[in-house]
Amino acid sequence: MLLKTNQQNFNFAWGVVLLVVRTANL
Repeated sequence: MLLKTNQQNFNFAWGVVLLVVRTANL
């Protein structure tokens, strides 16, 4: 369960990073 939570946190963090990069590129 802890591993699943870490995976979700990683996916969320990666999504935020992509969003920031995409916004910066605009």
